[in-house]
Amino acid sequence: MNIDAFVTAEVQEQPRLILTTLPEKRRTLRLWELRLLLNQPQLRTMYVYVQTPDEAQAIFGFVQQGQKLVLG
Repeated sequence: MNIDAFVTAEVQEQPRLILTTLPEKRRTLRLWELRLLLNQPQLRTMYVYVQTPDEAQAIFGFVQQGQKLVLG
């Protein structure tokens, strides 16, 4: 899954940070770009989701492996 950007939203009074994705062949955010964008105090308290073609799925953590993030 390639992360392209993120958006914020409030769903059922719950603040969400939603990561959006792109098809495999397009250029996506590099890990350092994503970290720089997400380094904002107001984003740290939001629930994190990743948008798939079907729905937004909750993310419960991550592990960095090389230059990739493994989302949990």
